[in-house]
Amino acid sequence: MATVNEKMTAIADDIREKTGGTDTLTLDDMAINIQGVYDSGRVDGYTEGYSEGETSGIETGRATENRAWWDIVTANNAKTYYEYGFSLADFNLIGGFNPPYKITPLVCGNMFRDTKGVERITDEMLDTSKSESVGYMFLRCVDLKSIETIDCSTAGSKQTFLFNGCTSLETIGRFILKEGALMSSYDIFSGCNALKNITFVGTINSSVSFQWSPLLTTESIENIISVLSDNASGQVLTFNKAIKQTYYNAHSSEYANADEAWDALCDTKPNWTISLV
Repeated sequence: MATVNEKMTAIADDIREKTGGTDTLTLDDMAINIQGVYDSGRVDGYTEGYSEGETSGIETGRATENRAWWDIVTANNAKTYYEYGFSLADFNLIGGFNPPYKITPLVCGNMFRDTKGVERITDEMLDTSKSESVGYMFLRCVDLKSIETIDCSTAGSKQTFLFNGCTSLETIGRFILKEGALMSSYDIFSGCNALKNITFVGTINSSVSFQWSPLLTTESIENIISVLSDNASGQVLTFNKAIKQTYYNAHSSEYANADEAWDALCDTKPNWTISLV
């Protein structure tokens, strides 16, 4: 009998915990409250399930609507002419730039000019290897933080103001250059104050400036220097003065001071004028 009473007491305690009550419960009270707890649980479970279903339905609907939008603006990804294609658009309205397929434009000048909500571009989203020009492509695309690859192997020297005004840009995974082509604008990276990481593939044959980018990593600095043409003449490479110390910090065990380290690096490209501003 004691065991039964202990079990009944435990059940009563559970009911009081669920209902928030403190009164002593009779057997009749317990039966009523058990039914109440059951009904409450059934209603709560239904509400939770309905809420989950509603959320899932909304997300599915949005995904379908998003895909339909992309199919329209890209002509089911058959479109190749993107001059001013997304200029002035605000991708925040559709949850960011995330095309469901790779866009491969032949013409993409001004494509993302003054565009908002484009934070990252991967190789699965964009392929510029066949583009005839990338001039002004990301002009003032202020939300852009990273791009995996910008391929100028077809565009050649048509890169005017390519990343000009990209104030949030931190990483350019690969900047592929056409062999023998010139950098068409000294101000390709003007305003790129946040730029840290950049890797060039190919050869830089003409003047270029990174004076707006004090955060460049040592790896980026060394890459830029390494791809300067050994045959160029009268060309100027400009860095922000802060990167001299960055370079020295990575090589302090090899050189007595920052000036010595910087001079040694510049001496590897004697045909270039490498300046700090």
